[in-house]
Amino acid sequence: MMNYKRKFRPALRRSGRSKMQHRRARGGMLLAFLFAAVLSFSCGRKNMFNEADSHILKMTPEQKIGQLLMFALPGGGFGKTSDRLMKRYLPGGIILFGYNGNDSKKIRRLVDAYQAASVKYTGIPLLVSTDQEGGKVKRITKGVTQFPGNMAAGAVGDEDLVYEWARILGIELRRAGINMNLAPSVDVNNNPENPVINTRSFGSDVKSVSALGVAYVQGLQKSKCIAVAKHFPGHGDTNKDSHLILPVIPFGMDRLRALELAPFRAVIRNDVECIMTAHIAYPNILGTMESATVSYKILTGLLRNEMGFEGLIITDDLEMHAIAKNLDIGQAALKSVLAGTDIILISSHGKNVQDIYKTLSAAYRDGTLTEERLNQSVRRILEMKMRYGIMNPSKKRGEGRKYVFTRDEIKLLEEARELNRKITSRSICYAGTLQNIYPSGDTRRIFYMEEYKLKKRIAHKGQNIFVGSLSDIAAYDTGKKKTVAYYGFYRPEKAKIELFLKICREKGMEAVLVCTANPFPALLQKGDRTVVMSFSNTDESLKHLADCLNGTLKPKLLKHIQYRRPTASSE
Repeated sequence: MMNYKRKFRPALRRSGRSKMQHRRARGGMLLAFLFAAVLSFSCGRKNMFNEADSHILKMTPEQKIGQLLMFALPGGGFGKTSDRLMKRYLPGGIILFGYNGNDSKKIRRLVDAYQAASVKYTGIPLLVSTDQEGGKVKRITKGVTQFPGNMAAGAVGDEDLVYEWARILGIELRRAGINMNLAPSVDVNNNPENPVINTRSFGSDVKSVSALGVAYVQGLQKSKCIAVAKHFPGHGDTNKDSHLILPVIPFGMDRLRALELAPFRAVIRNDVECIMTAHIAYPNILGTMESATVSYKILTGLLRNEMGFEGLIITDDLEMHAIAKNLDIGQAALKSVLAGTDIILISSHGKNVQDIYKTLSAAYRDGTLTEERLNQSVRRILEMKMRYGIMNPSKKRGEGRKYVFTRDEIKLLEEARELNRKITSRSICYAGTLQNIYPSGDTRRIFYMEEYKLKKRIAHKGQNIFVGSLSDIAAYDTGKKKTVAYYGFYRPEKAKIELFLKICREKGMEAVLVCTANPFPALLQKGDRTVVMSFSNTDESLKHLADCLNGTLKPKLLKHIQYRRPTASSE
């Protein structure tokens, strides 16, 4: 497979020149190529910004405010409600959820209807986003390859595979009409008790997360699908879910720069187009309990000025309780825009959208939200829409260019299944004792698998016995014969894991925990236990996990993903 980093390597002609002369000639050609590429890119962006400025002159304040909104629309079809919302609020973007449809072909027809309405009412096509991270976070299940997610990729640790995965995903999303993927998460998951990031992270090693994050961003954007690195400035070291409560990270700026910010610096250096904010408080940095999403110091002072990010800033969903339970949602949106945000993300289409639109409009009228500040965000949004072919500046009403697949992209799609197999099979890991997974032939094996699809794939023969509950394991008479008990689950419940391990200890059984999602609750258990993990429950992941339990695939020892929290102290 081609190394994605090989940008330009001119062949050396046979000649009498010395190696040093060859190196100098090659270096000169490379510098000339890079200079020309940078110059062309810079000129292209400048022209796009000029086009955006021209377009802004023709826009009404209502149209400009609408460009800052990205919200959901109801159902799997384009009806009267969707049309009314598009006409009333003139959104610049739409986010798709599972209830909008899970089939890429049907989604394409729905998106076409959205785009037609947007061009009708504003003359500007939409940013169309979704969360297709892979593994446990996915919206489309048909017509898009189901890759196993970031932590599985982190266990493999191959940048080339991640680049190709993201390229394929970008092509598949564009084919469905989606031009922005709210991924990747570049959070460093160094807190094993994190309830919301865990397998959505590439891991706990800063260098690995940075390198794989860059590979993902470059692959996705190569396919003309906008990447969104999240959650800035870092959501990995929390033990609270920001969907439910405002998490607090009690560290200072030195720790933040050394750990959480490193992957964001890496993707910014490699031209990530968009960054999503985190609904997290940093009291030791800000001196308040306000969220990073509404902090000028974090978004403008740190992200824009210090780190030099020039792309789009988008909020995480403002309806998450970390924001919605602490601030009026309209005021939260206004504070976030004044702090530096370009796009306000809302996961519904009801009263909250109305309140945000009204608050931003009132702030514009009274001068709190200035023309200059509003235009800054609209300019960035329009420039990106033009550069990604979403909006065609040559058309009077801004219709987008038709996305045409190259031969290379079509060939890559044909390789998607094999690439998924390669990533997934290499991501199966274990911690503990390998012999417990593959006991001797006269050992009984008792399986309690909550994952029905996994249970079906495990060989139903020989010494393999299948039961329907932990109570069945407790009631089983081993007859003093060596026995290994396997408990497989997707949603790890600490109480059930502890009960299983207690039963195994009391009955003298060896214990094997089989995790198809977040493995940390199992890994953190004390005492003798073996853990087998796939980090995802896609069909491909379950297939290879079953191969592991059937003895036809050997898992690798978990090394790259730390499950003991580092002993860093707050400043």
